[in-house]
Amino acid sequence: MASGRSPSGRRSRKISFVEKLLGVRVVAPSPSELTAEMIPPRAFDRATFSSYTPQAGYPGQLLAMRKVAEWTRDIEGACQAGRRRSRKSREGRGIYLDGGFGVGKTHLMAAAWRSFEGSKIFASFTDLTYLVGAVGFSSAVEMLRRLKLICIDEFELDDPGDTVMISRLLSEVASAGASLMATSNTLPDRLGEGRFSASDFIREIQQLSSRFEVVVIDGKDYRHRSFPELGMISFTSEEVEDAVRSGFVAISLETLLRQLSMVHPTRYRQAAGQITGLALTGVTAIGSQDQALRLVALVDRLYNQSVPLVFAGDPLPQIFGEAFMHGGFRMKYRRSLSRLYEIAALGRRFIEGNLEGRDASATGKGSDREGAV
Repeated sequence: MASGRSPSGRRSRKISFVEKLLGVRVVAPSPSELTAEMIPPRAFDRATFSSYTPQAGYPGQLLAMRKVAEWTRDIEGACQAGRRRSRKSREGRGIYLDGGFGVGKTHLMAAAWRSFEGSKIFASFTDLTYLVGAVGFSSAVEMLRRLKLICIDEFELDDPGDTVMISRLLSEVASAGASLMATSNTLPDRLGEGRFSASDFIREIQQLSSRFEVVVIDGKDYRHRSFPELGMISFTSEEVEDAVRSGFVAISLETLLRQLSMVHPTRYRQAAGQITGLALTGVTAIGSQDQALRLVALVDRLYNQSVPLVFAGDPLPQIFGEAFMHGGFRMKYRRSLSRLYEIAALGRRFIEGNLEGRDASATGKGSDREGAV
């Protein structure tokens, strides 16, 4: 949409995709809003240790669940003992859940977050980098050092700047007494490989990895156990039209990518939190890595809010080309495809009448949400 001029004569800014979707002015969230939103995704509203179901043939999953539960009880006890003894903070502990996609890492982290009674946040790695960008490094440290548990989902190092910044940030908050829990698809001492010259930052990477006790979780992607193969999920034009009539937002992939480039990813959450579903048309392979990474960020938000997806065009696995799937950001793209399984399956269930609106999640776990402490 072309920009015009306001009554005052100043040039008005372009209407973004987010604002076009919602019909309201969307502004960048404040620092307090950013931290208030740092809670587990909607799909894990009721995640507990007892509701975690280990896969048959993978005994390590049960051991991991017991280990994480024990670790959470231990840091809870340490916090209580520290309050009774003195005001001086002891250095926090760290645990790192490493495993493939869909093996239950985020479920276990959400269960730990929910059972822990102290001050806490649940954030993605990207959320932390956005927070530092929004308030500055010193202010971010001051905000986070007051916490007793920081859960970091999808821990990853994409560039040297993040490596240095996050190493310093976690060192500061852990020294102040915050315990750290992280999930990743990469062992901590191999972070950054294939994306930048990780050997040049070995000191920072070793400092990060030394803070964590590593728990490896084996298994298959549970989404592939519950849902058909992503390439087999498809929708007819009539089904896409039905979804739009039911309130899904219709937009072509080309338009979506163009509009996402106009909006900072911190605002994607607002769009995902206020739409019934997304009807994406003209699906085809994305040629630009910048555009592909923006779509990854949006898919994360849609997944976190359990927003169902219907689509028309090429099969979804083709949306990220072979060069992307084997490049430095391959883990991001593979995670995104795994999440596309879930939200496309939500779209299929919506069409079939088994899902009425976004409030009923794929696992039937919709509930009142707890705020971050």
